This record gives sequence, structure tokens and C-alpha cells, in this order.
Amino acid sequence: MTLALPEGYGNATMKWTYLPLGRAISCTMGFHDQTGSDAPVTAASAIRSSLITAGGPCVAANMYNSWRFEGVTVLMRNSFGNLVAGANLTPVTGTVAAVAGPQPVYTPMVITKNTQFAGRAFRGRMYVPSLLFAEGNVSEGGALDTAVVTFNQTAWNAYLTAQIGTNYPPVLLHHIPDVGVPIGPSAVISLTARSVVGIQRRRRNRGA
Repeated sequence: MTLALPEGYGNATMKWTYLPLGRAISCTMGFHDQTGSDAPVTAASAIRSSLITAGGPCVAANMYNSWRFEGVTVLMRNSFGNLVAGANLTPVTGTVAAVAGPQPVYTPMVITKNTQFAGRAFRGRMYVPSLLFAEGNVSEGGALDTAVVTFNQTAWNAYLTAQIGTNYPPVLLHHIPDVGVPIGPSAVISLTARSVVGIQRRRRNRGA
């Protein structure tokens, strides 16, 4: 299904690499170009800065040295109705010594995107990589340590607060339905770090 991307809105892709395997990982977040600047590179830079804000999830001290945050690319529809792209791919490599038992890259943390509206249609999710937790932090049932959940909640809150303060606040984008009028973008007002790891099939090696 295709995302509804009105004029003045875009979709940002956050990018990481798990260095030992050379595995690329990404998540997305919609955004609103509030000023109508039509400047995708500026948008990408602002969102990247939000991710590396003090205490944010992509600060070097908040990632194992086996992870590298690659930056942000964006696709946005400008005020003329055209799709334009931009990027800020300045990398940041983690500085925390990697543990012996890393978390498989296809079992990430789930971050829920919350809006002011009720219902599943108004909640999104991101499968963010395990930048600073390992197999030892996950129970046999897939539950994360409380300390890990709290740490990630704080880190992603810092990112969200920073991006809300830019000219490109985050939004939840909706898919174009087969029938009916598309739902317009909804402002993301909070993020929730879930206490159970998720599974991304597209990240999993066949047979794993």
C-alpha cells in the first residue's frame, strides 16, 4: 500500500549498520515541513540532529561499537506537489564495548508511535535496532529487562522532544485506502518503548 504524502509532508528514514555483518537496518518517521521551506536536506539534518541530541538513541555513548548510525534520508512532497529527496549521512559509531552475546538483528525493540486519537489506525510502530542491549537482557519469553526498557524510553523521549522542537515535527503517515478518502497525517505526541522484543522477518536470514 502507498503512503498518503500531502504537500508539506515527508517520510524520514533513519539508517544504521551492524558492522560485524555489514547489515543495514532502517526505520521511518513521518514529518511536517511547518515552514514550507521545501528543503529536504535541511529536514534530514534537523531529524539527524534530533537523534543525536543529548541522551538520544544515536549518541555514540548510547550504542555498542558494533553499531554505526549512518544518518537520515528523506522523501517529501514540496509546496508545488513534487516529490523531492535529501539526506544527511554523517555517520556516528558507537563507543561502548560490544558484548559477547549480541542480540540478533531481526529481534529489535518495538517503539510505538502514539497520536492524540484512539484506535489502531492512529498508532504506528518502529522496529529499532538493539543499539545497547544484548541476548542477556532478554528472557526466554522475549521480555526485556526493566532497565533496558527504561533506558530506551528515556533515549527515544529525548529524540522526540528534540524533533518536536524543530521545523519538522514528527507525524504518523497513513496508507491510501482502496476505497474512501485517505486519513491525513497525525501528529506524534509520544513514543512508547515496549517491554518485549519484536521480530522483523525481512531482517531475518532464511532458515533462522
